[in-house]
Formats: sequence, structure tokens, C-alpha cells
Amino acid sequence: MSEGPWKVGALASMSGVTVRTLHYYGEIGLLCPSMQTEAGHRLYSQDDVSRLYQILMLKRLGLPLENIQDILDDPAHRSEEVLQMQAERLEQQIQTATQLLSEINQLVELVQGGEGMQGEEVLKAMQLMKMLDSSYFKPLHPELYKQRLQQGYHVLTPSEEEAADLMDEFEQARRQGIPPEEDTVQKLARRWVDALQAHEPDHHALTEAAEQYYAAYPGEAAQYGMTTELYAYIRQSVNQLERDKS
Repeated sequence: MSEGPWKVGALASMSGVTVRTLHYYGEIGLLCPSMQTEAGHRLYSQDDVSRLYQILMLKRLGLPLENIQDILDDPAHRSEEVLQMQAERLEQQIQTATQLLSEINQLVELVQGGEGMQGEEVLKAMQLMKMLDSSYFKPLHPELYKQRLQQGYHVLTPSEEEAADLMDEFEQARRQGIPPEEDTVQKLARRWVDALQAHEPDHHALTEAAEQYYAAYPGEAAQYGMTTELYAYIRQSVNQLERDKS
């Protein structure tokens, strides 16, 4: 390689950077040609080329251009702090990618073993994985939840049909203005608790985790028909049931 000087096209060809990118670097003051011909054409010196390769090296690390410019232009700039922040960001990206890979592999197993799960079933499985991997549910019986995931169950309900029927009856009672402590609603509450206990004897921890999760992601509960108002109504009826038992 010659020692230059280089025109923009020659430098682009040599470095693998487009002419447009070199022009942009010049516009923002990141890499300005330090030489020019008598005719006014800008030329890049050996120092410019060295700076370009430093830019490309730091860019490969994922640093934003403004941080690269700070590092190269200010000798007193604490580049180790910028690099440490970037290292932490890359570590987070690795963790996210690892988690995503795990979820994809689980989905592959579900699709292969679920007689061709399609469309909505796959989406529900993805949502269930997100829920089970959250900090709210992960500490609770991970093997049990893994089994539920493989079976395609919804965490909060023993079966979607049974849950839907109960929720419809609760919603009708709520719309009719029947107080949660009334006998008809209390019978619904008993069926609700029995259904939960059939699949999770210690359902209190599960209920608490669900409340925290859906408080953080209210839109997910709504798509199952569990609005904030309905859940409050069910919760009041269950609390009354438990108070009467004690």
C-alpha cells in the first residue's frame, strides 16, 4: 500500500468504506481530509488513514460516532468509561440473544411435538414463555410451569373453557350489580378457588405472582377477557369467601 495522499475514491476502495460514508464523516467533523491539491481537491494523509482505521475499530465495538469522536479528539476523555458502558450493553445484548435462542428452541420442540401447532397457538405459547420467564413466576415451581408450557396451559386457569365460563358468569353478575358477598357470587368464587386448587394446591403464591405480572402488563390480561374491573370483582368475592371460612 502506498503512503498516499489518497483521494476519497481511492481511500474508499482501500478501506472498504463507501464514498458517501467518508463524506458524512467529513460533514460531522469526524474525519476531515487534511490535504488538498492546487485545484482544491481534498486529499487524505497517512494520519487521516490511521484515524479512519481507529474509527472503524471503535465502530466495530458498537460505539456511537459521537463517543468515537470524543475519544479521538480529547486526549483527556475517559475512554475506559465509554468502553465499560459498551461492554455492559453488549453483555445485556448477549443475555437477551441467549434468552431468545432458548425460547425459539422451546417453540421448535412445541411445534414438533404438538401435532403442528399453528398461528394463534404458537403466539399463546410465546406469551406463556414470556410470563413464566418473568421475575414474578420464575421462582415458583419451575418444573411444574415447564410442564404446563409443554401442555399449552394458561398459567392462571386450569382450562381455558372452564375459565372462560366462570369469567362470563362473574362478568354477568358484576354488570347486574350483584355484590360480591351475595350467595350466587360466592358459589362462583368457590368454583373458581376449587379450579385453582385442583391444579395448584398452594394457589395463593400463584395468584400473587399473577397480580404482580398483570399489573405490569395489563394488556395481556385484557386479551383473555380479564379486565381490571372484572378481576377486582373476582378478587373481592374470593376474599369474602376466605373471610367466611376463617
